[in-house]
Amino acid sequence: MIRIDATKTSAAVAKVTRRLDKLAAELGTRYTCVVALPTEESRKLSRFDGGTTRQPARPVFRMSPQAREEIAAAVRARFAEAMLRGDEPSMLPVMTVAGNAFRRVWVRRLETSGDGEGWAPLSPRYLAWKRRKGLDTRIGVARGRMLAAVRSGQIVV
Repeated sequence: MIRIDATKTSAAVAKVTRRLDKLAAELGTRYTCVVALPTEESRKLSRFDGGTTRQPARPVFRMSPQAREEIAAAVRARFAEAMLRGDEPSMLPVMTVAGNAFRRVWVRRLETSGDGEGWAPLSPRYLAWKRRKGLDTRIGVARGRMLAAVRSGQIVV
């Protein structure tokens, strides 16, 4: 026979809910999360994400529903680990987990030419040029420097 103390269970759920609400309220107000990249790669990624007069925007940083769920799942898992250990989850590890999860989304988008995000294809002329030069034909990868920078960029909270 398993006995569950509904009063204690309700109190525990309420405590976890309050903590999650507090963490959620702190996101973007008390804490920010950035990926430290070399300056030139950061500039290229910014132009790539926002587009230019010669190139359409390819939104690496867009928070799609799929990305949001992936990041939320990683945060929930980290939060659950802390709660199971009896720890009070703090914002720093939660934000670090979220930043690393978002980085995985960015890397996958670069590795797969958008990961289903509907990026405009390369122009036939540019694609032919990349092939002639022996460059990677994925969108945003050419020599691989920007992808390598995103893969290895330090998450700073």
